[in-house]
Order: sequence, then C-alpha cells, then structure tokens
Amino acid sequence: MYLWALRLLLERVSWYIRDHGGGTSVVTFAHVKRFKVQKLHDYRRALALSDTNIHWPSFDGHQYKVSAPNSIELLQVADITASALLDAVEPRYGNVEDRYLRNISESFIATAPARSPRTG
Repeated sequence: MYLWALRLLLERVSWYIRDHGGGTSVVTFAHVKRFKVQKLHDYRRALALSDTNIHWPSFDGHQYKVSAPNSIELLQVADITASALLDAVEPRYGNVEDRYLRNISESFIATAPARSPRTG
C-alpha cells in the first residue's frame, strides 16, 4: 500500500507542477521504520519504466531524499495532517474523530494563497 500511495502522490505532485508553470521539484520522504530506503529508489526506477501518468520532467535531475521525520518541519506537518485525516475517516473503537482535521483545515484555508484561474 505504501508504494501504491507513493505512485499516486508522485502523479498528483507532477501534475500540479506541470499545470502551474512547470519547473522541477525535490521530493523528501520521512524515513519509515523497517522500510529499506533502497526499496523506494528501486520502485521509482520501476515506475519510470512502466506505463504511469507521472509527468517525469517535474522530477528531473534529483533523487528522492529521505530524512528523519523530526528533522524537517514540513515532514512534521505532513505527518500531523495524515494522522488527522486517518482519525477522521478510519473508525477507532467504533468512532471517527474529524475535529482534528476540521481544526487544521481552517488554518490551511486561512493561510492559502489566492489561486489563479487554470488554463488549458
């Protein structure tokens, strides 16, 4: 599941970059216990050789970076957001808790830059 989610994430990030003026992106992942970093790099190479909807020019010229989750602030934000989403949709003890997701979503909306109309 982790690698499938990675593929979907790469697709969406690459589309966003392509649709908002191009350029390239550096992708940094949090180190996951018992998940070998080499497996991540091998999967990326396999995806590049397969039929995907990833816009590969968005990632030209860099390897994935893997860092400790507590070493990069944005990885901490991603972890908090993923945890809030999980609690909102995955029943725990028969209940879901969407309060965390609602609280952080208000912060994202309040600080989000104005969007320009998409072309094409």
